[in-house]
This record gives sequence, C-alpha cells and structure tokens, in this order.
Amino acid sequence: MQLQNSNQSRKILFLDIDGVLNSYAVNYGRKDWPECCYDPSLCRNLKQVLDETGAEIVVSSTWREETYLLDRFPIIFENWGIGHVPVGITTTDNLCFPRKMSDYTWHERNRAMQIQQWVNQHKPAAWIAVDDLALPLPKEHFVRTNRNRGLIIHKAKEAIDKLQVQ
Repeated sequence: MQLQNSNQSRKILFLDIDGVLNSYAVNYGRKDWPECCYDPSLCRNLKQVLDETGAEIVVSSTWREETYLLDRFPIIFENWGIGHVPVGITTTDNLCFPRKMSDYTWHERNRAMQIQQWVNQHKPAAWIAVDDLALPLPKEHFVRTNRNRGLIIHKAKEAIDKLQVQ
C-alpha cells in the first residue's frame, strides 16, 4: 500500500491509530481487536480534518506491521465512518540505531525517521503527523494527542490549522 504517484500538491496526514482514534482508557485489553478499537467521535474528528483540508492518510501506526490488516484498512476505515482510505504506509524498517528495546524514546525517534523518509521520498505540499507518542518532529508538522483522550475536537482543529498554513 504505497502511494503510486509522487504529487507535490498533496497534503498528507500521518496517522497513528492507538491513542488517536481510540483511547487506552476505553480499549485496553479488548479481545475483539481491531474492529472494536475506535471511538466514533474521534473518527468523526479525523473525517473533519480530512474533509476540510483535502489531506490523505498515510498510516504510521504499528498497525501497518500487521500484514493481515493492510488489505483490511479500506474496510476498517469505511466501517469506522472515516470516509477516506489510506493511500500509503510508512516503512516498517528500523531506521534508528542502535536499537534499545527498553528505550521508549527509540520508538519515537524511529517513527519520526520513518515519517521523514516518506516525506523526503514523496515531497507532499503539506504534511502533519498525528500521534500520541512524543515524536521529535517540527512543531508545525506535529499534533500530539493524549493517549487517554485521542483526537479530541481541539486537536482536530489544531491539525486543520497546521495543514492550512503550510
């Protein structure tokens, strides 16, 4: 699921799922994953961002590492009422070395490097990452959510503002 054509007029939203479209407080430990793992109000907020900005989704979430989910993303996103399907995923390669399994910030640095690699390759006109991790990205390209609340309305508005000023 990689974007076929590099298009410099595209706006891209790099999407984490856990902590953005769901919250740990509600979904932790659920057995009916992945179908259960969304909050309809948070999905509506994402849809609003995409509708108002014309942005397209590139999945940066660890969900992209589950190969059986890749083909199901269009169905999952449709069932969740988002109305937009992902146009690509970031690499799953480990770009940050050395890897320290116990180092939580390694995951943040690695994900930021994966996003930056995608941006460098495809050169979108505008982009943001929405994630609950503290990604080391420029503030004009990053909206951090609270993992217990997700993409609440004021975070959605922040995402819209950041995409519209680039």
